[in-house]
Amino acid sequence: MSRLRKMGRAGGPRRQTWATGLSRGLRAALTSIRRAAGETLRGIDRMLLRAEQALRRIPTRLRRLPALLRRHPAPARRAVYAGIALVGAVTAVLLLRGLAVQFHWDLGRSPALVLLHQPPDADRAPLYPDMPFGPPAPRQRPPTPPPAGEPPRLAIVIDDIGHNQSAPRRFLALGLPLTFSILPGLPYTASAARQVSQARRDFIIHLPMEPEGYPQVDPGPLPLLLGQSEDATVERLREIMSELPGAFGASNHMGSAYTLDREKMALVQALLAERNLVFLNSMTVNTAVPRAVARSGHFPFLERDVFLDNVRSVPAITRELHHALRVARRRGQAVAIGHPYPQTLRALRDTFPALAGGVELVSLSALRRPYDSAPAPNPEPQRVAATVPHAPSPARP
Repeated sequence: MSRLRKMGRAGGPRRQTWATGLSRGLRAALTSIRRAAGETLRGIDRMLLRAEQALRRIPTRLRRLPALLRRHPAPARRAVYAGIALVGAVTAVLLLRGLAVQFHWDLGRSPALVLLHQPPDADRAPLYPDMPFGPPAPRQRPPTPPPAGEPPRLAIVIDDIGHNQSAPRRFLALGLPLTFSILPGLPYTASAARQVSQARRDFIIHLPMEPEGYPQVDPGPLPLLLGQSEDATVERLREIMSELPGAFGASNHMGSAYTLDREKMALVQALLAERNLVFLNSMTVNTAVPRAVARSGHFPFLERDVFLDNVRSVPAITRELHHALRVARRRGQAVAIGHPYPQTLRALRDTFPALAGGVELVSLSALRRPYDSAPAPNPEPQRVAATVPHAPSPARP
């Protein structure tokens, strides 16, 4: 016990010296920090004072500008005036462009704001909450030139049909060979399929698939989920396909989580291929999984190239139509996806015929399908009656 007391007394001064040194070091560090902060604040005060003095001198200098200009020769004055005019013109253009973007003005036409009114039974807006910045662009594929003597082809798919009866009726009235993507399990699913079939147009099944953020993000009725067993997935697919007989194929609705799962996609695409149904990858997420599955299994497969109406205004949709036509000319064919918005309807009705430029608008079934040994069906009944002679498309902004 006495030895322990001696050790404690011996260690006491050492511990005390160490604690004193640490305390002094901390005080010195805090003093340095306070000094540096004081210098910084004084520097900021000096900068603010100089800025205030400079701002006060601006009116005086502006008043002296005409006198200063009179002292210089005419070319110098003209250069200054031209610079001022240029700055004013650029500012005006930027302001007008901002207004055009804000209010969706279509130059040369009446404002597109009138299109924001929708009938009470119009389709609700399709949501892609699992894509915060809009759908990603698909991976570039090598060009596939069309056979000799055959024009490039573009297929346009109208997604999210089935919420009401008016959407398919309005788009069918355009007389264009559009393809309709119908959601299962909705009040007007069967009615929409009947309307499209009677008009002799293609329709596909818009398969609800699990998105990122599920279940807060809801893909709708009858979804395909990652947690489902193989038997449950097969049963769900059979239920959906029995509700929409006569479909040419299927596409994914949402599915930013589901389409990344190779095992699930292999099962879905194999079941579709058993019924000779093509799978259209909507590319709601940039993934090569469905394409790789189609390649390995030789399943019929197509992929979206362009989303038409991420920006819901007629000028923006028209620009995306130009983009889709350029893709079709470069690759031989292209797939564009739109939605039952009034702006999309107007762009297709008013501007598309003048844009076609030798590209043939066809149904989805008329496109060549990679990885599928079966030829595409005869597209004659689904083609546009006449195509517009080729004209170069403007550059995409």
